[in-house]
Amino acid sequence: MKRFLLPVLLSILSLPFELHAGAWTLRKGTIYAKASFFASQTRHTFNSTGDRVLFLFNGKSRIYGTNLEFSYGLLDDLTLYVNIPYIVYRLGDDRIREEGEGFGDVLGSVKFNILAKPLVTSFEFQVKFPTAETFDPTRVLVGEGQYDFDFIAEFGYLWRQTSTYWNVEAGYRYRARNEAREFKPGDEIIYRLETGYFISHKLTVSALINGFTGTRTEILGLRLQNTQRNQVSITPSLTYQFNQSLALRVDYGVPIDGRNFYAGRVLTVGISFTTAPKDNILPKINIPSVRGVTCCTTQ
Repeated sequence: MKRFLLPVLLSILSLPFELHAGAWTLRKGTIYAKASFFASQTRHTFNSTGDRVLFLFNGKSRIYGTNLEFSYGLLDDLTLYVNIPYIVYRLGDDRIREEGEGFGDVLGSVKFNILAKPLVTSFEFQVKFPTAETFDPTRVLVGEGQYDFDFIAEFGYLWRQTSTYWNVEAGYRYRARNEAREFKPGDEIIYRLETGYFISHKLTVSALINGFTGTRTEILGLRLQNTQRNQVSITPSLTYQFNQSLALRVDYGVPIDGRNFYAGRVLTVGISFTTAPKDNILPKINIPSVRGVTCCTTQ
């Protein structure tokens, strides 16, 4: 199972993380913060041919962690964001055991809103910084070791008469060369579709379809077959709004298809806080749009 476990956390394990209501941006001076706990365990992975298979030698992964997020409205149409995960893993099979913990790769982004109505339209630039420790080749890693750059177009619509909203995102992820491990991971097309319904002023349900599809990895100048990764997951969510500022959100990410990627489900529970004014266009969405699970690639 070592050949599965050693690279299993090359990708940041993060709970579904959020930016304020997808295409919507925070007002100037507004803060959004969230602290979450996530947990996942599985005996399965998506292999290089796209099949969901068991780990070898009765292997099993148990992964837990916390995620801290912070967004700030620098301008009405410009939002800054940072995400810091901390990951704990318990991985093993009939032959070996792996345990460890550490900070994962930090994410940062800037989002520009260019159209407020009828369809909210924004563009986001996101960077994944290789801040996690990746120097020990004998450990299961909590970071990848290279920069990723995401360029994302986001579109949102709030249908007030029916108390529903939609958010659609599509983008391109450029994955830089990993100098430490001497390979170039394949670039990826990323996409997300989310819809939510306000049951009451306290309770909101939503569902996210989140996915990406990548190209082949380059090793020693060669793009090898069966090295591309992809995944599609669905994440239902339930949010309870205690008051204007404080909310509780529960997410359950379920991977439904993939290749060279982790196949475990991820449960996330988070508390969020915002200083958004009461007349904010989306007062109930102190639940900004989920980003989906990007957990534990086997590439």
